[in-house]
Amino acid sequence: METMFEVAVQISTADNRTMMQQICQCTRLELASGRLRSRAVRYSLTHQSERDTSGDRDRSHQPPRGHLRRGLSTSSSSFPHRSSRIPSNDARNPFGRTSPPMKEGDRRNRLRDTITTSALSARLQKCKSIPATIQVVHENLECISPRETIQFWGKLSVQLRNNHLSRQTLSDEQRFYLEEIMRFNYGQLRTYKPEEVADIAQMLARCAKNSGIRAFTKDPSASQAVLLYNLIMKNEDLWARIQQQSVGSLDSLPTKQVVGLAWAFGTVISSRSRHSQRDTVDMSHFFRAANMTFSRRGHEFTIKQMGNLAFQCAVARQKIPGLYNSISKEFSARAVNEGRANMADPTSLCMLANAYVKAGHLDKNLFQVIGDAAVPILPTFDARNIANLVHSFAKAEVVPIYEPGKCTLFDMLADSALSKDHDMQPQNIANILWAFAKMKHPSPKLFEELSTDASRRMHDFSAQQLATLAWSLSKYPPESSEVFDVLAAEVVARGLEKVSSQGLVMLAHAFATIGHTQNEEFWSLIVDAAISRASNLWPIECAQLSWSLATVRRKSDELMNGIEKQVLRRIDGYTPQGLASVAWSFSTLGYDVPNLYDALAKRSLQLMEDFSPTDKVLLVLAYSNHTHPHPNLLDAVASNTAAYQLRELSALALFNLSVSYGKSGLSPNDEWMDLLAREIVRRPSSFSPKMIVGIAFAYSTMNYQKPRLFTFLAEQVKSQCQESLEPKELASLVWSFVNIGFLDRGLLAEIAEVLNGKWSELDTQSLANVAWAYSKAQEDRPALYKGISAAAKAGREGFTAQGVSNLLWAFSAAGEVDDDLFEFFAPVSTSLLDEFQPQGIANLAWAYAVANVDDGSLFNADFIGSCTMNLREFDAVGLCQLHLWNMWRHEARREGLPAGMAETCKNAFVHQKKIRQSKLQNTVVGHLRNSGMDVIEEVQVESGYLLDVLLTINGKKIGVEIDGPFHFVGRRQNGATILKRRLVSNVDKIPIISLPYWELNGLDSDVEWASYLNRVLEDKSSCTYN
Repeated sequence: METMFEVAVQISTADNRTMMQQICQCTRLELASGRLRSRAVRYSLTHQSERDTSGDRDRSHQPPRGHLRRGLSTSSSSFPHRSSRIPSNDARNPFGRTSPPMKEGDRRNRLRDTITTSALSARLQKCKSIPATIQVVHENLECISPRETIQFWGKLSVQLRNNHLSRQTLSDEQRFYLEEIMRFNYGQLRTYKPEEVADIAQMLARCAKNSGIRAFTKDPSASQAVLLYNLIMKNEDLWARIQQQSVGSLDSLPTKQVVGLAWAFGTVISSRSRHSQRDTVDMSHFFRAANMTFSRRGHEFTIKQMGNLAFQCAVARQKIPGLYNSISKEFSARAVNEGRANMADPTSLCMLANAYVKAGHLDKNLFQVIGDAAVPILPTFDARNIANLVHSFAKAEVVPIYEPGKCTLFDMLADSALSKDHDMQPQNIANILWAFAKMKHPSPKLFEELSTDASRRMHDFSAQQLATLAWSLSKYPPESSEVFDVLAAEVVARGLEKVSSQGLVMLAHAFATIGHTQNEEFWSLIVDAAISRASNLWPIECAQLSWSLATVRRKSDELMNGIEKQVLRRIDGYTPQGLASVAWSFSTLGYDVPNLYDALAKRSLQLMEDFSPTDKVLLVLAYSNHTHPHPNLLDAVASNTAAYQLRELSALALFNLSVSYGKSGLSPNDEWMDLLAREIVRRPSSFSPKMIVGIAFAYSTMNYQKPRLFTFLAEQVKSQCQESLEPKELASLVWSFVNIGFLDRGLLAEIAEVLNGKWSELDTQSLANVAWAYSKAQEDRPALYKGISAAAKAGREGFTAQGVSNLLWAFSAAGEVDDDLFEFFAPVSTSLLDEFQPQGIANLAWAYAVANVDDGSLFNADFIGSCTMNLREFDAVGLCQLHLWNMWRHEARREGLPAGMAETCKNAFVHQKKIRQSKLQNTVVGHLRNSGMDVIEEVQVESGYLLDVLLTINGKKIGVEIDGPFHFVGRRQNGATILKRRLVSNVDKIPIISLPYWELNGLDSDVEWASYLNRVLEDKSSCTYN
């Protein structure tokens, strides 16, 4: 070997390259076989020792290579030996030592290194373990070349990726060797060429990435991965030097290496960020330099390289709009000049789109160009390409349209996905469905096919993919719920330990959206897992989770208590949507939490201008109950909602707004209610019959007097056929129309016809409402009252106090006196006496007075005591009703009201507002006087009643009542008229002559009038006696 070396030196001097190569090859073979040790290596060690001794660097304190240097320190904090630090002549070198620079003029040294490092390369290739690789490099550290250094880190990264090799344990000596190698690399960086710096940066980043995968697992055998990760990632001086040497040489580097450097820096920064490590090295210098390089050499970059460069800039969290704009401009220019078909491959297009999404630089024009470029080559896209592209476009919220109203890029991608569904991986399925759901782009066939595929392979999906799949399918659920059944079972089987809080909330939200409550274990698992994580939930997670529970009506006091605490603690972090969702959730589940409602209302008032119309609807729904009224909040919603915002709402949202304001019991702004009514009227055929019922009820309870809305609602009910409504809904509808005074006789007749024979299907409240409505509307329908009476008797035990008073009042007011009905309800009324409101007591008393049904068990001392106790609570109408009841008791010679209360009630009756004389009454009085009769108008009698006319015929007083339409139901006297006739006749002893309007309206001439009046006055049957 010695001879061979000397010959090699001579040949090298003579520039005989052929023989030189042969000698080097021979030497490498001998070294590889282990049979000989090259004198070149011995010469290297000897020569190095001589140079060190000559004063170049003093290393006399270092132990011989190959022995563990006990007690000496290292620069890494990951290892135990930190007793001292190795001295350094280079203050800028944080590692404590550098290798001496190579003597460029020394051909012998260059030849020696060539022979040795060539042998090192061969030995590295044969290394089968991480310790062996480190050992080989450390033994040849002084003569290793840049290429072999790059090879070493590449070899190490490959070994770290191998699960078996990455589990190998390093000895303390090998760990020290690794640190030595790192220090050596740092010192030699300044001697590397730009291309070599770029390559080693990539290898170091790749090695760090692969070691990081192992380092942050729970595997206890990953200690060497932790060591390597810390050596590379925490070595800020190393990356600062790489950046420093790279920035000035980017223009001379091939574009591939420029992008490679960007990838290395992006990998380091993203990894440190992912593991919550603070960056102290500012990488912006490199990316600004890369921007300048691209602006000068952009035409040299491939589309794939452009996408990668943009992506790494985003990963490194560098905000350099100029770079993104330059790449976008270059890509668009190529699309125009080169044509779409030959412009790019699927992977490059996906990478570019993904890069801009990652960067948050959503250039709509760029995405349109990417879409244009993708269309001609869609057949070449595989499943992964389709998933990546559609996912990027969904995140960018761009859907290129190629045939307006017919075809979009998403439609084309859906077709392509269906043709590749057999190649779909779980990640592809989840991403594709998420993208279509995110963009609200329905594709029933795609969702059906992919959901079916997912059902068969649910066990292959990761925890996050299951959550994404559930959320996506909830937006456009397939016809069969099988996929959700399988998904719920899979979640139950796995548990939620590996599911993030976000994934847990997505699962709950998805299943709540479609109303899937069949799997009790699934929801129990969701609730239990959420309870343990409640204190760590983000505002959006609290809002969505509480909404999900409220939607499926699932209460959990412990969980909702945890959410309440989180909301109160971080209420300033909630968006308007979050505030509305939380308020609605707690209200819907019936939780009485005043502090929470107050805090949510206060914060909502501060952000009211930022609420979307939909969020306002949810907020109004939450605060429309009477438990925790916030009128200022509801007024703020009304005053901050314009007509154009109402147009954005669905018919269901308008219905919810109307019903909520009706339920609130407040007096809403008339302008607001007009605005809402106009929007409702503007949408014919948009509201279901059930919505019509709710809107009518809401506006009726708010006493909205403008007929346009009710005319519209009546037309909608007629056109959609009331047969589609339940009897109870028809009862509510008819009550709403009559309560507001809107009397559509045709609609009332149709509803009565539909209800006929269905009375048993109505609850007690509905029976009372229907009776009240038809009585108030003065509808003459004996069959209707007969049916209601029979149903009420059968269900009398289910009536409330208010229901009883309304029902009996309705029958009496309509003149439909059913003795059996009143007798049936006397004991019921007695048992409910303490529950009657003052107005209910008055209605009940008046109804029995009209019916003339006396029951000693009801009208006893307790009833009179109840009236006396509530005297101050009765309004004028109630006092008048009690006076008439007292007169009835006087007529029947029964105990009535105490004298003082009786006087109070009579005064209210006597001084009630007088009704103006009608034109018809004036005509009758005129004709009576013309006949020579003694006529006195508007005479008040002892009972308190006011008679239209009092005549004296043959010394006998006779009362004359000119009865207009309001005295009748059809052609029958109503309850008030019946009671007046009876009491005046029996209490005041004055017979009454009734002149009905339909008889008087048929008279024209004076002769006819005289003949008619003479006849009725002479006809005893026209007088009412008792």
